[in-house]
Amino acid sequence: METGRNRPLIPLPWQVASLIGSLGDLVAGVIPPPLTSDQVQMLKSDNVAEQGLPGLAEAGVTPTAVEAIVPSYLYRYRKGGQYAETPAGAF
Repeated sequence: METGRNRPLIPLPWQVASLIGSLGDLVAGVIPPPLTSDQVQMLKSDNVAEQGLPGLAEAGVTPTAVEAIVPSYLYRYRKGGQYAETPAGAF
């Protein structure tokens, strides 16, 4: 993992996620919520493009591998923050 943190993925039924999202809406002004009701709604619908739709090439975009970009975005979230030791070859 790029950040050196272990974040477990926990499968939740939609009803439980909706409850957590509703509670998150209530505390959003005080603390950052782990999940909001808007996020639950967005997670319920697929956001992957269907086959046959125009892609990046048609838009004139040259794709770059995510592995080449992620270190420059996530370096500040490593344990110890942005000043933590960088693994060799990360940038």
